[in-house]
Amino acid sequence: GVVASKCPPPGQLRTILANAMKVDRETVDGVFCEAGEKVPLSEDDARLAGHPTANMLTIGGEFNAPADDARDLLPRVAQLDDGTTPVGNRFATELSDALGYMGSIEQLHSPHHVPDQVIGLRETCHGDSAQP
Repeated sequence: GVVASKCPPPGQLRTILANAMKVDRETVDGVFCEAGEKVPLSEDDARLAGHPTANMLTIGGEFNAPADDARDLLPRVAQLDDGTTPVGNRFATELSDALGYMGSIEQLHSPHHVPDQVIGLRETCHGDSAQP
């Protein structure tokens, strides 16, 4: 989760993640940001933010890459919450620029590779009428 003033728009978040990971924007998919509970800020952070509270944000998305590339992406995704790494520093810098105020970043779970995902279909679909 991220403590910040607001959620960035999905398109902007997609670009931020792509830039942080140094991947094509099309590799990043299904991004979301959900604002959760308000959390009190320290006096110094409240002065920086311009208000006494911030939102706990949950940010997520998927990286769609071939299997070999996906294995290389996992360690980099794990660095998103570590500002001492190049990936984490790029993510924190761009997110902070977009949000105005950003406090801490904490990864809620380890990234994982889900190869060959299967989509369940309830009806048959002819190839000429298939839609993404």
